[in-house]
Amino acid sequence: MIKDLLYFNSPVFLQNLMISLYGYTLKKKRYSGCDQLMIEINACKEKSKPAIRDLQNELFLKMITHCFNNVPFYKRRFLEHGVLLKDIKDIRDIKKLPILEKNEIQKNSNDLIATNLNEQVYWINNTSGSTGTPLKIHLDRYTYKMYMALLVNYEQSLGIEFGDRRATFAGRMIQRIENSCPPFWRYNKAENQILFSSYHLTKGAIHHYLEKLEGFNPVEIIGYPSSIYNFVSLAKNERNVKTNHLKAVITNSETLFEWQREAIEDYFNVKVFDYYGTAENVVFAEECHKKNYHPNPLLGFVEIDDNNNKQVGDVLATSFTNHIMPLIRYRIGDTMKLLNKDCGCGSNYQGIDSILGRNDDNIITRDGKIIGRLDHIFKGLVGIHECQLVQTSYDDFLLNLVPDHQFEEETKQKLISNLKERVGSDVSVNVELVTKIERTSRGKFKGVVNLIKKDCVNHSMKKGVNI
Repeated sequence: MIKDLLYFNSPVFLQNLMISLYGYTLKKKRYSGCDQLMIEINACKEKSKPAIRDLQNELFLKMITHCFNNVPFYKRRFLEHGVLLKDIKDIRDIKKLPILEKNEIQKNSNDLIATNLNEQVYWINNTSGSTGTPLKIHLDRYTYKMYMALLVNYEQSLGIEFGDRRATFAGRMIQRIENSCPPFWRYNKAENQILFSSYHLTKGAIHHYLEKLEGFNPVEIIGYPSSIYNFVSLAKNERNVKTNHLKAVITNSETLFEWQREAIEDYFNVKVFDYYGTAENVVFAEECHKKNYHPNPLLGFVEIDDNNNKQVGDVLATSFTNHIMPLIRYRIGDTMKLLNKDCGCGSNYQGIDSILGRNDDNIITRDGKIIGRLDHIFKGLVGIHECQLVQTSYDDFLLNLVPDHQFEEETKQKLISNLKERVGSDVSVNVELVTKIERTSRGKFKGVVNLIKKDCVNHSMKKGVNI
């Protein structure tokens, strides 16, 4: 694209200016009117569980009535499934409605746009298509701003104020990958934000990152857990970082593994908090201090497609706010486990025990069991910088492992043993030592790659680079 060519061929000071100017545009679009939304968000936190149920019933019925009357896709779809508006009395009737799949959004995108609204589309989110189905989601003003306000509110609950110094480690390509000369960061003045490159984190460059991070002295570090973990893994061999104003590390966009959390917390000496969000702006779930997640009830409703009644299944999300392109019982492509007891953190919101990751990030056994969050196979092991588990068949697994200086053959054998304990002693496990594990096109780390699921047939195995 022309703008990319202009950016990458400009000097660093001009790149900083471009990023800051774009930052001011985004800041206005995202946060103007945020104060009123914060009042709504904080008022909702004070509601009792019965009051929250009443609120969700009200929002749900309003959205469903809108869909029946004004969205061509749902008019047709509900009729085909024999569902009438009078059949939907409260949110418990949501299971009467059909599930919305990604391919249906692709095929019916125009018919999913409401016909009665004068409001223009405020924002279009293009999903990354990590399940092989990229989507273009139209958002209205309220939904987009509410989603942004929820993140600001979460940060404030952790002691981070809007405009505090923020260091970001994510998937942005801030300079060309072949450009190995510092600076490996750019400054967004609009949001007092340093954007660090995740693509240039190497042993030879880490001292540059350390000096800049210490000089900036952020109040918050936010980004992909794999990128922040990669920084920590390299930095700990250099020296301890001095960031005496840091209040929290916030992770997003990837599954946060416990081994990553432990390493990050140990290095920075602050807590790591994660939040679960979606590009479709249908779910925003904060992680509490009990390490459970709580989806915000103002934005939508979360359920699971639970055929086994074990409170584990595919995430189904229903938007309460996006009247331009409503998503009802939308199968996001993730798996989660619901909390079957009171969280104990003080929140009256619905509880999620764990986000198990993308459907194609889970292991499937020959007898049909779905196994997610296999990060505990690494617990207590040393000598592993990173590792990716690839399931090539029901009985065959490959571990792409990036070793560090403490790696020994015993580590490899223990890792194989730990995996077999959880997926079956008869499986074949091969460990391949690699120098790095390739990221996705958006710079995300995939801890598990499942090559046998139907929706992954078009995925190629991203193996590491051999040592």
